[in-house]
Amino acid sequence: MTNTFFPVLQPDEHVLSMFVRRLHLNACRDIKVEQRVLSGKAESLLVGPIEHSALLTVLNTIEDPVERERVLREHTLCGFYSHSLRQKWIRSFLSPIRVKRNKELFIPHASKLRSTGSWRWCNECVKQDKEVYGLSYWHVEHQLPTSVTCSKHVNKELVSQCQSCGFIVRDLRNTPYPETQCSECECDIIHRNEPISSDLLWLQEQGLALHRNCSSLYKSSYSHDMNYEVSLRVSKLIEFKGQELWRVQEKLQPIFSEWANDIGADTLFIDGFSFEDDIAVSLSNTILKNRKVSPLSHLLWLRFLGAESIRAFQ
Repeated sequence: MTNTFFPVLQPDEHVLSMFVRRLHLNACRDIKVEQRVLSGKAESLLVGPIEHSALLTVLNTIEDPVERERVLREHTLCGFYSHSLRQKWIRSFLSPIRVKRNKELFIPHASKLRSTGSWRWCNECVKQDKEVYGLSYWHVEHQLPTSVTCSKHVNKELVSQCQSCGFIVRDLRNTPYPETQCSECECDIIHRNEPISSDLLWLQEQGLALHRNCSSLYKSSYSHDMNYEVSLRVSKLIEFKGQELWRVQEKLQPIFSEWANDIGADTLFIDGFSFEDDIAVSLSNTILKNRKVSPLSHLLWLRFLGAESIRAFQ
């Protein structure tokens, strides 16, 4: 670290969670003023963007390139999304000398993923974090698009809003710490304990594996394999040879849509999302434009086509 002071990152803590804790350490200045002093901008601390001025500010204080990569891999969503990110973007992002780009990089189809609409947390983790570390904080794993329940408390569905007043946490500047009580109406926030399907649990476990097993951002383990494996499974399922991909999609997409709704995959997307018509999960896009769809689309299709594990085709 250089002259700019930041608190210590807690296990699995999101960088923006640590950044907002730093903002609240200075009681003499307004939060937005303090943010502008640190990063040059006063952008909202949303869960959606991969690239953020606050993240850049933190990375710029880390001189060791190995540590810089570790922080990006373990304390942001890059561990999960690195499998669909271009290597030249990763290299420029990790380099101390950054090339200015006209377009920032965002999560593919972020507006359609329920996980990017608000920050999520687990009440049990809030209690445990306070006991062990003396404070609660925002976990990366809770923000993964495949996460429905907490990986430590599988029977506890992640909290995304207050069940009484509907309050959601969008900007961390207003809610720096997750709590078991709503910051608006002060009522106790209760977990829903509805069981999730085995297929949805599979998606959650494989999403966590993508995030945790990413040993290096320079070696995206499944980038090619996930794309290739979907194609291979489609070709084995149907007489793929001699058929155009759009014809295969025409046959499979309605069946896939019915299956996705049956297993409860609609909980991973915004209300009204269509598994049959939306390009975010179309078979052709998943195979031909793997960097323009979320890894979630690959995982859905792999499970639909009978995959037992992403490790099976490593």
